[in-house]
Amino acid sequence: MKKTIIICTAAVIIGILLTFTTVRAAGGSDVVFEGYSKNFIDIPHSNYLFGNFKNLYPGVSVSKKISVHNPDKRNVRVYLRARAVSSEYIYLLQNISVSVTDSDGNVISASPNPAQNMLVCELSGGESREVKIRLDIDKQNDISIISTFKKLDFIFSSEEFASSSESNIPDTDGSYNFIIFPVSGIAIISSVIIILSVRKKYYF
Repeated sequence: MKKTIIICTAAVIIGILLTFTTVRAAGGSDVVFEGYSKNFIDIPHSNYLFGNFKNLYPGVSVSKKISVHNPDKRNVRVYLRARAVSSEYIYLLQNISVSVTDSDGNVISASPNPAQNMLVCELSGGESREVKIRLDIDKQNDISIISTFKKLDFIFSSEEFASSSESNIPDTDGSYNFIIFPVSGIAIISSVIIILSVRKKYYF
């Protein structure tokens, strides 16, 4: 009986750890969800934010409408940033700019530096919204650079906020790290205690 309880406890701990890992969209997409942000984002018709950069050329602008919803009771901010999949592709970030507009065409945020978090929207508990994310490609680019744009990830992250007066936008991921690190630490410590307990019982 005790052995069964120990096994079940270990399974729960592993499940907790997996809950807080970064989630990548299916199909080798260029979209990455950090923390709980996957719960808020709906990208219609595709896992790709910008069609995986198909049929692009220098100077073009592409956009994608997404639905953002908050199933929780808490207020939440959703952010977006771009990341090169490896250091050799960092130069790609200097060749694009990203902006977000609401359904009426009003600019929510715009950034010439897509590596920094930009606000997608703020949602109260239970609220939903449709926004358009636009990508502008530098017209000075050589056509050969377009084929390498698949080496970029677009990362959604999120954070809870108490009121609209709070506007501290995190520079990187900002997605419930205050929960992730303590929970992960507790889970690791608990796992060590369980392992030592089992070894003491069966080997001493």
